[in-house]
Amino acid sequence: MSEGTIRLSKSRRSSIELLRIIAMLMIILHHFALHSTTYFGANFTINAYLMQFFQSFGKVGVAIFFIITGYFMFGSKRPNSRKDTTKRLLRLARPVWFYAWTIFIIFATLGMIALHSGFPIDSNITRSILPIISDTYWFVGSYILLYLLSPFLKRWFDALTKRKIIGLLVTAILLFNLPAYINFFLNGHFSTFTGVDSLYIILIYPLLGYFFHRFNPRHKDIQLAILTLCATLFAFIAGPLFREFFINQFGVSVPGDLFWNASSVLCIGFAASAFVLVSRLNFTSRFVNYLGGLMFSIYLIHDNFLVRNWIWDKFLHVGTRAVNYSPAEFILFAVITVLLIFVVCSIIEALRRFFVSRIMVLSHFISQKFISCKLNTAETKQ
Repeated sequence: MSEGTIRLSKSRRSSIELLRIIAMLMIILHHFALHSTTYFGANFTINAYLMQFFQSFGKVGVAIFFIITGYFMFGSKRPNSRKDTTKRLLRLARPVWFYAWTIFIIFATLGMIALHSGFPIDSNITRSILPIISDTYWFVGSYILLYLLSPFLKRWFDALTKRKIIGLLVTAILLFNLPAYINFFLNGHFSTFTGVDSLYIILIYPLLGYFFHRFNPRHKDIQLAILTLCATLFAFIAGPLFREFFINQFGVSVPGDLFWNASSVLCIGFAASAFVLVSRLNFTSRFVNYLGGLMFSIYLIHDNFLVRNWIWDKFLHVGTRAVNYSPAEFILFAVITVLLIFVVCSIIEALRRFFVSRIMVLSHFISQKFISCKLNTAETKQ
């Protein structure tokens, strides 16, 4: 099946594709605040609060993506073979290479980046030409590792009972997350074990997705999900205020990701409850299914290291607007910006798929004609 073909297999569920779209909007909003250079000084203004609040949704969006991946990748009854893994890796790599190379060529041609010759090779070149092994996209690296481990994780997950999965999830929270918060409230220092976020992204969130597929949430679980979503959303809203209070009252250096790092209880609760609630929606939409398939490329385009260095500060001037705009103006600007980037990147990816599909059809036609001519020539000689 070509990349330009709309994949509408029976496994595609519009509700989950909708959740994929919502997760990407969260990630764009996170990048809007994270990658802009903003200086508020010692003033904690409403816009300074908004910038911290916007950042809260990035790791939640990532968590949702990996829950969805676990839901489909490990929820299937068919075991994950090496052939499946190879297909997934190739499907993943094609758009990564395309956008990394294309964006680099555009920026270099237009003189938007300064390149130096000699040794060592310019990092802009290595990160663009070798986007996978040079860790240009950490998100992609996490997916590749998950794909490579998927045959082994699938067998392990299938061997676990419901009680053991719940026990494993609770143990992960208690062992890797709770001590960090206790240490913060006792000593004013917050730190998790090195690599904990990666462990959650590659193991815990896919396991959650597998759990939701294998043990379909019941009615009482839906009620719990509603309460959890409301509670975690309130915590995200109050988080920047809590952080500012600790800084002013106790002079404690509070990390910005205290509440929304990938391994936090709040991130787990928000992502899991959002998945449970949205996935329960029962509708079918060809447009939503198609749009959901574009999300990975939207990430590759707007969070390319060359694009993000240019778009947020040099083109959109987010930091300057955050300082000078009123809160109402800044919120409107943020909403329009996120939607605009989402739409533009979607159009770019849709066009890429369209032209790739046409090129593949044309190449197939030419190859068939070539083979036919060869056969006719052989028959004539006989």
